[in-house]
Amino acid sequence: MRLARGRLVVLSACESGAGFGPDSVGEEYLGLPAGFILAGAKSVVGSLWAVPDWPTALLMVAFYRRLLAGLSLPQALREAQNWLRGLSREQAEELMARSGLGRRDVEAYRGWLARQGEAPYDHPYYWAAFAVFGSPQPVVPSE
Repeated sequence: MRLARGRLVVLSACESGAGFGPDSVGEEYLGLPAGFILAGAKSVVGSLWAVPDWPTALLMVAFYRRLLAGLSLPQALREAQNWLRGLSREQAEELMARSGLGRRDVEAYRGWLARQGEAPYDHPYYWAAFAVFGSPQPVVPSE
């Protein structure tokens, strides 16, 4: 596979940015980010551990918004992570209610949020898994 035009690959699934483990062999040693860079992608964002769906979705939306605003990859990721860290329970509930998910899912999520405290995603588990590999340059060229 050649990705000569690929500027950014985002692997937001579980452990997609992790390299090798104790039982890794061959190309597993390098991991997916290295494979995409070798195929021609300039940059890769990947997760270093299994991450939950909802905070990852929130993080990725915030990340893409910052990329479109012209920030560099590390800046966009850092700002998105800081945003998620500071997201209040009330803000998270509002975003979920506007997400278009079914009522049952929204209610289940609200129940989970109620048990998490005022800043449900302040723990690094929810936001620190993601890393930038390759070129840190902005994806959207400045005008």
